[in-house]
Amino acid sequence: LVSVGALGRFRRTFVARLVPEQEYALCSGAFTAIVCCQFHLPFYLSRPLANTFALAIVNLALSFWIQDRGCPCVCLLAFACAVFRADCLIFAVPLLLSSLLLQRFRWDAIIIYGLLASILCVGATTLVDSYFWGSVPMWPEFQVLYYNTVLNMSHNWGVEPFHWYYTSALPRSLLLAYVLAPLACFRLTPSISNLWRNRDQPWRLLEPNWGILRVFAPVIIFITSYSFLGHKELRFIFPALPIFNVLAAKTLTRYLAPLLLRQQDEHRDEDLVRPRTNICFRGYIEALCAVCLLLVSISITLLITMASVSNYPGGNAFARMHSEFRCPPESLFGRKAKVHIGNIAAISGVTRFGEQPACYQYSKAENLTNPSDFETFDILLAEPELPFKLPASFRLVFRQEGFSHVDFMRWSVITKPSVDVFAKDRLLDRVN
Repeated sequence: LVSVGALGRFRRTFVARLVPEQEYALCSGAFTAIVCCQFHLPFYLSRPLANTFALAIVNLALSFWIQDRGCPCVCLLAFACAVFRADCLIFAVPLLLSSLLLQRFRWDAIIIYGLLASILCVGATTLVDSYFWGSVPMWPEFQVLYYNTVLNMSHNWGVEPFHWYYTSALPRSLLLAYVLAPLACFRLTPSISNLWRNRDQPWRLLEPNWGILRVFAPVIIFITSYSFLGHKELRFIFPALPIFNVLAAKTLTRYLAPLLLRQQDEHRDEDLVRPRTNICFRGYIEALCAVCLLLVSISITLLITMASVSNYPGGNAFARMHSEFRCPPESLFGRKAKVHIGNIAAISGVTRFGEQPACYQYSKAENLTNPSDFETFDILLAEPELPFKLPASFRLVFRQEGFSHVDFMRWSVITKPSVDVFAKDRLLDRVN
């Protein structure tokens, strides 16, 4: 609720600044439609990740930034950096510098409030985390920042090419918005009518909208700066996604306006709303294309949702295992049944929330390389292709399918065997 509320405030303040009053409702609806047509942002808004909490705080900070209210903006950014994600600093620096250089914020106020907020937030998080971690002093975000930047150890978790955010993460997460957002940076939206009206001066189509560039430039600097870090994940650039969406909503508003709005002022900007009487290619083709792009985004999101359902084979196998064996009596083994959770199952949906501690004992012990290591367990959630043969006392109960890839030709999700569930003979005999 906090994440959605912060995103709602971001939408209200940005839309109010970026479009005329008569287009506010249409642009707000366009923003909501764009977000609802995506998969990743709504999905992560519901997850209790540090990146999600930081995104909610950053959205509130951005709502003050667009209103040129520097003090609450810098205080919220300091809170997000110190408590939730230190890498928000990479986003805060170009954002604040752009407003300082354009004299929208005062240097003395930003420095004073920024230092005070940073000291208070660092002190508070250090006290709380030192108590819970049992280590003094303990500032978790500094530990993460030191590990990722100074030691440069994040590559242990995988490395992606420099262009990965622009060629993979952003297109997948933004869909339609990734195409429309950059178009907002031009004063005239590319369209057939604008091309025809400016056929003698085509360079006018490339005239920048400096107000939009002021919003977009810090985001591009942020993503490009983060691209130098080898290990890349979409969640690292969460603060950029709402800005892409709101700029895309502005462009979408310009394309949909001929269908949904009447021209209220004949002296309005030539690139905005056209009268309904102009039915001969006065923006209607572009509006139709925009609607088609929305439908394509919805289709892709539905396909990604189908893929995500099959992306947790460990969790599905875990739930099915409990359903199959229910609660084995302790008299069967002289103790609770012992379950070993393999690596694939552990990282694909098995959580403490799915456990039944009254009936089972669980273990995620690693480095079990000998078949005899598994004799102490009664149920195994193992990888499909183990490098050794399990003891003869185990039998395969079922095989859980998981996500493999998307077949775009057939518009379907292809699965593969991901988790095998084994159980000892006497447990299976009791179930049968």
